Amino acid sequence: MKYTTIAEASFWDPELQGHIIGSGFLGYLLAQIPGGILAGRFGTKPVLLVGLFGASICNLISPISAKQHAYFLFVVHLLRGIFQGLQQPSMSVLMSKWFPRNERGYLSAFIYCGYPMGAFITSLASGALCDLEFMGGWPLVFYAFGIVGVIVGLLMVFLFVEKPDDDPNISEAELQHILQNQDSTITLSRPPTPWIKILTSVPTYGLIIALFGQYWMAFYFISVHPTYMGTVLNIPIKEVKQSPVFGPYIAQALTGFAACWLAFWLTRNRNTKVNTLRKGANTPQ
Repeated sequence: MKYTTIAEASFWDPELQGHIIGSGFLGYLLAQIPGGILAGRFGTKPVLLVGLFGASICNLISPISAKQHAYFLFVVHLLRGIFQGLQQPSMSVLMSKWFPRNERGYLSAFIYCGYPMGAFITSLASGALCDLEFMGGWPLVFYAFGIVGVIVGLLMVFLFVEKPDDDPNISEAELQHILQNQDSTITLSRPPTPWIKILTSVPTYGLIIALFGQYWMAFYFISVHPTYMGTVLNIPIKEVKQSPVFGPYIAQALTGFAACWLAFWLTRNRNTKVNTLRKGANTPQ
């Protein structure tokens, strides 16, 4: 029997849980291409703010929606995934505007290390919050990170600058360094995206398979593994969130920091080609 409200049962069956968890990942997937298109057309600031505030609001209303109906929570998490999916492609557009071409790989890798660091830190914090008796414990996770997202969004409203030449606090030397090292081929009128060539490219599908395996394991440890340890092995949620299974995230962050420094050093001091570095880094996958 499927339970659809918390009032009906203290837990939902695994199939229903899987649908709810999967809805967030589905929304994230659907928003990737539209997020990049919107950021390129309207700028990164509005897209990032919509994504950040939207995801934060979905977090804040998740406990309320869970108490109403499981499918209400499904819709909320689908929307949360869509809002979160807008952020990564718009970040890529933002980095192309700010990062000098010869430093782009190092700086972007450094920034993306924030994902595993965030997963590791929030996993520890989530376990501690769930263990509290105040407000039932688990709703505090959604409220806490929803509030953090709203605060970050408000800071972005006042501090975020779209382009280097719009920043009133940037020095002239730094501005010239960025502008002189941007891609010279960037124009206002961009050629159409070669969708046919992309969809018929063997390297494209090779990259998809490699990334699918990588993110499958990453999202498994975030979502499914804690559920397995809690329901099958009967390990308390606090111990699950503080267990060594989240060690891979801190390892990923640390190796990411080391790899971006190494790649930067190789390109600058050994004239290693970027294509060679990318193939070398992806070979172990």
